[in-house]
Parts: sequence; C-alpha cells; structure tokens
Amino acid sequence: MALNRDRPAKNDRWTFSKLDRLSENSDDLLSFLDVHGIVSLTRRCGKCGKDGMSYNERPNGQIRFRCGKAILPGGKKCNREEGLLAGSFMTDTKLPVIVISKYIFMWLSGQEQMKIAEEVGISKVASVHWNKFCRQVVYWSVKNRASPVGGLGDVEIDESKFGKRKYNRGHRVDG
Repeated sequence: MALNRDRPAKNDRWTFSKLDRLSENSDDLLSFLDVHGIVSLTRRCGKCGKDGMSYNERPNGQIRFRCGKAILPGGKKCNREEGLLAGSFMTDTKLPVIVISKYIFMWLSGQEQMKIAEEVGISKVASVHWNKFCRQVVYWSVKNRASPVGGLGDVEIDESKFGKRKYNRGHRVDG
C-alpha cells in the first residue's frame, strides 16, 4: 500500500514566484494565457477572413499577429497586423501582458493597491485604473451569473419589522 508521502505532492496553487518563472519564457506565458482563455493564439484575419495568423515577438517584447497568407486582388499579401491582446478584456492597454497578469494575481490575493503598484512597477494612477477595472469585472461577472436569492420559486421573509418612522410619536412597534 502506497502512502501519500510516497507520492509527489500535488500543488496546483499559484504563487507569485510561479507566475514570475512563467514570465521568463514568452512561449510558456502565451500557452498559459491561451489554455486559460485569456488570449487566443489561433486567430482569423479580420481583413481577408483567413485562419492561421502567425505571431512573433518584437525586440521591444511586444507580441504581434500578422496575416500575410492570403493574396488580395491585385496580387498583394494581406499583411494585417494586430496585437496579442486584441479581442480580449485587455484590448486597449499599453502595459505588458505579464505586468497585467501580476497585477491581477496580486489584486485577487488581497494585496493593497499601492503595494501592488510598487511591486509591478506601475504608476499610482495606473494602479487606481486597474483596481477599478478589476472591481468592475467582478461586479459584472457576479451580476450576470448570480442566481436569485432563495433559488427558484418564492422567497420567504421571516421576522421582519415593517413600520414607518414616527420620531418618538404615536404607536411604537417592538419586536
């Protein structure tokens, strides 16, 4: 009989150091983001409609997708280019993907806003913006997926006190 101590420990919990190691290799980071549905690595060109846009990393670390496969009328290649975050909830950001990932991870861990800003190296203004954005995403997620109180059917109210304010005049309601 094998004991639990004989097997390797299963540690599926994410830590900041795991996220930091993931950011060292852009291919690992991209596959992680693709698997978790944050970005898609299979793209369809919005200009010519062909599948299979290829991606490459620029010297500044920015990842871009380029079509270049289809031939348009007149014998030219499509050459449409779009950023990695196009079509995701991070579409209009100018911050690198790993900075955003670290910010969201620390925000979900309950860190203070200014501590997160210092740790990931962004301004206080950007931190306020991302904090507000994260709260909005959680709000809309809960609002769109929440079930009604009490489940299906009628909701019972018990031990409630209904009355209007009398400011110490007239009938007093106790209980």
